Amino acid sequence: MCKHKNYENEKNNLLDKILELAEYGSKENPILDQCSIKEYDCEKCKDTGIIWTTEGTTFICECQIEKKRKKVLISHGFTLNMLEKYSINNYKYAENKIYMKLYSNSKKFLDNFNNNNTHSLALLGQSGCGKTHLLTSIGKILLDKNIDVRYYKFNNLVDKIKNDRITKINTTTEKEALNCEVLIIDNFLMKDNTPTDERIIFDILEYRYDNNLPVLVGSTLLLNDIVNINMGIAGRLSEMCNGGDTVIEVIGKEYDYRLRNTSYIGGDIIGC
Repeated sequence: MCKHKNYENEKNNLLDKILELAEYGSKENPILDQCSIKEYDCEKCKDTGIIWTTEGTTFICECQIEKKRKKVLISHGFTLNMLEKYSINNYKYAENKIYMKLYSNSKKFLDNFNNNNTHSLALLGQSGCGKTHLLTSIGKILLDKNIDVRYYKFNNLVDKIKNDRITKINTTTEKEALNCEVLIIDNFLMKDNTPTDERIIFDILEYRYDNNLPVLVGSTLLLNDIVNINMGIAGRLSEMCNGGDTVIEVIGKEYDYRLRNTSYIGGDIIGC
């Protein structure tokens, strides 16, 4: 009788505990895990990373391969949002001739790179025409082929190098920018540049030019704008881009794909 009473007390205590945890929405308690349907990020391997075959052998789940791929891409400067959002296959190149020109030159860079042609590429001008989209897509494709690609926003790159030079603790960023197989610099020269900033970027371009290492540049500035900022940088960039043949400039708000459902009247944006 005493044993039965103790059992009832234990059962009631357990039920009380389950109800208490449920009330507070706990999802980590093993008791509640048994009382609810577990949701997995990967249904194939149930988040174990391993799949068992009927023969009793195992292999790594593709979700782990994709996680490793994303980890590599992020370590090379890309963000998770960029990786999920941008692909060469979802760029709307068929919408107009300008998008097609941006797209075809991006594809041409990939083809030429495979053929050991080291011409650089600059996508310049109108914001919202897909420059970052295409630069990211190129970087992803090359990284998947084990090409060492590094992606930087211009201000992050020069600020990191300046800080590293001051602290003398780490010189990794500068070495990567100088020596990686493909360097991508987005938002090129789009800040209040100091002479030091311009010297840093010129030295990087000069080194990469001398060593046949391409640079991919994205900026809302046009080449003439860059000339007005620093003629040396503009000249070296143009020379790296096959004498300017692979400098692609986009002019006109109508090429901002984010605003393609709007019209412009006297410079004002009017929703259609």
